[in-house]
Amino acid sequence: MILSRNGVRAGRAGPPLMLVAAGCAGLLLAGCGSSATAPAAPTMAPAATGHGAAGAIRVAGAYIPQQASPDVAAAYLDITNTGDTTDALTTVTSPAAPTVSMHDDTTTGDGEAMVPLAALAVPAHSSARFTVGHRHLMLMNPPHLLRQGQTVMLSLHFARAGELTMAVPVVGFTAPATARASA
Repeated sequence: MILSRNGVRAGRAGPPLMLVAAGCAGLLLAGCGSSATAPAAPTMAPAATGHGAAGAIRVAGAYIPQQASPDVAAAYLDITNTGDTTDALTTVTSPAAPTVSMHDDTTTGDGEAMVPLAALAVPAHSSARFTVGHRHLMLMNPPHLLRQGQTVMLSLHFARAGELTMAVPVVGFTAPATARASA
């Protein structure tokens, strides 16, 4: 007899259990090819970082720390413009929040201030970053609390490249290792 770490008998699964497991796996895989739209509530996914491309725009390192406050969540990402013309991020939308806004943290004579951004220019052959303590996206009043392991759909709207929609993971309170490596 083989015991697992918690003292429960472990061993080879018999044929009936193997058939049930294979059937469940088949049902899960069959759902992967469906054309259903993404739900408004976040879904579960592995913790990595989101990425995508539209025209000359490339986005990488996208993540959302799990919410510390019930009425706001932040998102961070890197945008690279590989084209020969400046582009601009004009708006961001998400089914996970009624409003997504862009902000920049600046230092003034009175201390720190958060300034809303109407748009963010991304010069040709250059990059722009949304990072902790600087520029960031704010998902305002999400109807569902965003927790580690979930995935949120974000749609970035660019003046030239158009719309880029991507899956962005919700991570713990700190950035995932892949995002810290690009910092």
